Amino acid sequence: MKGGEVADAADQVRARLASSCEAYTASRGSLAEMIDEVSSSATSVSDASREMANASEEAGRAVGEIAGAIGEATAGAERQ
Repeated sequence: MKGGEVADAADQVRARLASSCEAYTASRGSLAEMIDEVSSSATSVSDASREMANASEEAGRAVGEIAGAIGEATAGAERQ
C-alpha cells in the first residue's frame, strides 16, 4: 500500500467509527426517552390502581351499610 492508500483507508475507518458513535448516541437517547415514557406510564397505572382500591373500599363499606340497614329492617318487620 502506498501512503495515500493508507490515509484513505484510515479516513474510511474513522468515518465508519464516527457514524457508529452517532448511531449509538441516537439509540441511547431514544432508549432514555422510552424509559422515561415507561416510568411515566407505570406511575399512571400505580395512581389509577390506588384510586380503584380506594373506590372499591368505599363500595365495600357502602354495601356493608346497606346490608346492615336491610338486616335491621328485616328484624323490625319480624318483630311486628
